Amino acid sequence: MSESDRPAYHARDGWRFRRLEGGTVMIWREQSPPSGPPILQPVRIPPNEWASIVAHVSAAGEEGRTWRAAIDFHQEPTTVGVT
Repeated sequence: MSESDRPAYHARDGWRFRRLEGGTVMIWREQSPPSGPPILQPVRIPPNEWASIVAHVSAAGEEGRTWRAAIDFHQEPTTVGVT
């Protein structure tokens, strides 16, 4: 399955998230102008930065253990009991 064929998560208001090869996360917002094709504004976030974002907005905040938990969950689901 190519990256463009993978389903994207639609949060709201046109904001979409998709996991890419290697764990990079792409975030973009689809805006529909009055005429013409949608405008896409993609941002690609590497796995280590994505883990930092997830840890930072967690209740515990970002520190070594929360970043490690986030990167483990994102990159190695078997290490946290998810199959």
